[in-house]
Amino acid sequence: MLMWVLMTSVLLSCRKKDNPTPSLSPAETYANRLVGTWDVDSLTYSASVAVLGQTIPIQGGASQAGYIAFEKTPSRSVNYDIKFRPSLPPTIPFPLDTVRLLGRGTWVNTVDTITLTDTSNQVYKFKVLFNGTNTQQLKTVVNYDGGTLGLVPVTLEMTLGRR
Repeated sequence: MLMWVLMTSVLLSCRKKDNPTPSLSPAETYANRLVGTWDVDSLTYSASVAVLGQTIPIQGGASQAGYIAFEKTPSRSVNYDIKFRPSLPPTIPFPLDTVRLLGRGTWVNTVDTITLTDTSNQVYKFKVLFNGTNTQQLKTVVNYDGGTLGLVPVTLEMTLGRR
């Protein structure tokens, strides 16, 4: 009887090795984790602008600043709406408009980056700072059209929470 139990367990273990379950790459595992809608729970921003020959730093934060929705079937589509109004130091004598990333398009990822390409071919590349099941932390640089200030590179760090 003991011999029969041993032979059965050996045969069953051999069958599992003959038909291994394919494993996903780390990037594909991350892509599967991203699928769904994520709220921008918090966002910090930093930039510098030149006003009258003086470089002025702009820094601040916002909460509940929008969302990003990733879909994977039938293709990798994304739609997003992220916006905030920067707080300006008193040394900047004019207001800036709301900074807004709004669009829909496609997305690709690696283990540590997410790249969004919208329908007008605008590309946003995010560095993944933290990759959790219900929390993501991302960092990117976007160019803001500051009118007379020109294009201003703005660094964004966002904490996303799964909706």
